[in-house]
Amino acid sequence: MSTANRCSRALISLMLSWFSALTITPVLIKWWLFKKNSAATLAAEASPYDGGFYRIYQRTLNALLQQKTLTLSVMAVLLALAIWGFGGVRQNFFPSSNTPIFFVDLWLPYGTDIKATEQMASDIEKSITGQQGVVSTVTTVGQGSMRFILTYNGQRQYSNYAQIMVRMDDQRNIAALSRRVDDYIARQYPQVNASTKRVMFGPSGGSAIEVRIALIPTACD
Repeated sequence: MSTANRCSRALISLMLSWFSALTITPVLIKWWLFKKNSAATLAAEASPYDGGFYRIYQRTLNALLQQKTLTLSVMAVLLALAIWGFGGVRQNFFPSSNTPIFFVDLWLPYGTDIKATEQMASDIEKSITGQQGVVSTVTTVGQGSMRFILTYNGQRQYSNYAQIMVRMDDQRNIAALSRRVDDYIARQYPQVNASTKRVMFGPSGGSAIEVRIALIPTACD
């Protein structure tokens, strides 16, 4: 089962729980905890809408209804402002987590000995550890780390692969350090295909754009 399936099942479970909390639970409470009141008791009870708040709300609503043109104009302006404001919202269904952790994936050419991969990863880890704001680093060689959150997907066993997990003191400094790490690796290790990524709230691939190629078997005469 993929990470997307697990996240989807969790979301469906939360939606069902929310739906039952708003429908079934109030009905059961009404049936079990409250007894039916007599007609005289119901008549004697004061209306819940006689309070000051509801009176002010009623007067405000009546005033808005009397000024239909002005009310609709103001609502149209507010709608236009809301649509314009949504342009500044980042288009990301699963945003990055606030956890101050990011990963550095290192891919050497295929066939690279795992000892050479370990040495290269150790050198890069030392350079990252000396950066300001870095709290700790953890390096795995040959495969990814153990899954410590649902959205983490560790790589399988590859002798040319290493991953460095970096914990920062503040998640706002991750972007600047990621750029410095990318520039350092590009200068010092041009043969390495490196990429940095943050912890995500939902399933995320290794790259912003990915291509999946499926081969369809055909019958040969």
